[in-house]
Amino acid sequence: MNRLLGIVDERAQGTLQAKWTHGPFIVDTFASAQQSVPTGGPNATTLLAGELGLSYAASAAVTFDLGVRGLWQKANQPIVSTATPGTTEIVEASIVQGIVFVGVTLRAPTARL
Repeated sequence: MNRLLGIVDERAQGTLQAKWTHGPFIVDTFASAQQSVPTGGPNATTLLAGELGLSYAASAAVTFDLGVRGLWQKANQPIVSTATPGTTEIVEASIVQGIVFVGVTLRAPTARL
């Protein structure tokens, strides 16, 4: 369901994820691809996303994270035609987004009563 437009968007999707742990370090990566079915519909979307992250567990209560994340999306967008009033045209638009992230996770100790 497209939450912005309120229309059904059927998609095929595939995701690969891998994690490697060595002592207090964890390397985590994923790649994902999505494609609207049918591919030529008025709101068809193609989406590629990926991430590479590194975590360091300094203690049982503190973990440091850093990594990069990327996204590419191509979408068909119906717009009202300015050349022919009363009709719509399909315009293809795409976006690219890249993110570098740094984080700290603090875990509270388990409370026992």
